[in-house]
Amino acid sequence: MNGTVKLLCEAGAGTAFEENALMVSSPRGATVQASKPSIVWCLDASSFREVEQGTSAKPTHLSRLKKFLQTKVPILKALPAPTFDTLAKNVQEVSFRDKTTIIHQGDPSNYFYIIQQGTAIVKKAPPNSSPDNAVLVNKYKEGGYFGERGLLLLQPRAATVIATSDIKCLVMTASDLASLLTPLRQNFLDVIASYQAVDEEPDPGPPRQKLPPIDSLINLGVGRSSETAKAHRG
Repeated sequence: MNGTVKLLCEAGAGTAFEENALMVSSPRGATVQASKPSIVWCLDASSFREVEQGTSAKPTHLSRLKKFLQTKVPILKALPAPTFDTLAKNVQEVSFRDKTTIIHQGDPSNYFYIIQQGTAIVKKAPPNSSPDNAVLVNKYKEGGYFGERGLLLLQPRAATVIATSDIKCLVMTASDLASLLTPLRQNFLDVIASYQAVDEEPDPGPPRQKLPPIDSLINLGVGRSSETAKAHRG
């Protein structure tokens, strides 16, 4: 270039430079000159390589969240790959202790939950009934989710969810659910329909004992009324 110095770029606060030369052990490819008094943080070559190798070898927190959402939550598998990056950045990790009631039947619906670790049960009370009459209707484990029904149907919570171990959930707001998971709306509605089918199924009650024919009972003297006993004595 006939000794001509050419301005390539201007760097500001937060900019890193000269990492390429350290990574491949090559001479500097350009000259960096301060244009005003500056404070610059420096790393020597060995420290830089140690940090760089450690970062590349260990997955970041966001990459772990992304992998979990892609591989452990079956209903999300139909989402386009780029969506998982946005999902991982938008979810909040929230922990609950064992036996904590996470959502209450009848409360307003505000959040969508995905279980990252732990287990939970779902209990539901009949309409206009005391919570004490709630019965077990479902169980959740890692990769399970709940809370979508109230958000999608704009209804209060239809059931109560209780942690059965220490549990960690990935939590999304209603707006995040609406904007990020719109392609899955019908999938969620199909699942909600199955909830309704289970909820509406009448309780069969305890199993009934199958009794032998009445003649056998009479011959054995089981269940014989006083009227039957008189007839046999006659």
